[in-house]
Amino acid sequence: MRNMDDHDHSSLVEALLSGFVNKKDNVDAQYEPTLIANHDGRTMEYAIKDELQRSQDFDMSIAFVSQGALQVLKQYFLDFADNNDHQAGRIITSTFNYFNSPKAFRELLKLQRETGIQVQVWQPERSSRNDDDATAAYPYHPKGYVFHHTQGDGHVFFPNTRGGGSRCIPRMLAVRISPSTR
Repeated sequence: MRNMDDHDHSSLVEALLSGFVNKKDNVDAQYEPTLIANHDGRTMEYAIKDELQRSQDFDMSIAFVSQGALQVLKQYFLDFADNNDHQAGRIITSTFNYFNSPKAFRELLKLQRETGIQVQVWQPERSSRNDDDATAAYPYHPKGYVFHHTQGDGHVFFPNTRGGGSRCIPRMLAVRISPSTR
């Protein structure tokens, strides 16, 4: 992605303010945020599937990965890999609170072998001397998705997980923005 010039930056700021604070009709639509609230067809599952079909690369930072979510999205990951020569995509997850099951980690490794999507697992290190060392003090719990498209643009999701939703993909309120450049 190329760096945003002052005009693009100003347009992004105006669109974000319009989307979150005070609605204006004259903002650049490509930058307006979209709320993904898991109803009326605006679900996180649909958004991820849609982006995987259209993007050339992605970074997913997800603290918790369920085996069910991987099953729902697997074909889309396989198609993504086929469309991108098995050389793009990255999923970063963690061992935080031991939420991810060993089976989910095995599925992630299998997905990595089958697709070339890079999988990384954050494991805080604990020293034998002191359990309060620097990495142990910072559990990995962020959620964010960045999808890169061909013209150097893309979409960014900032989810806020809430209980409920489907049994595979939790109910989320997420904001999709396009900090893209023309």
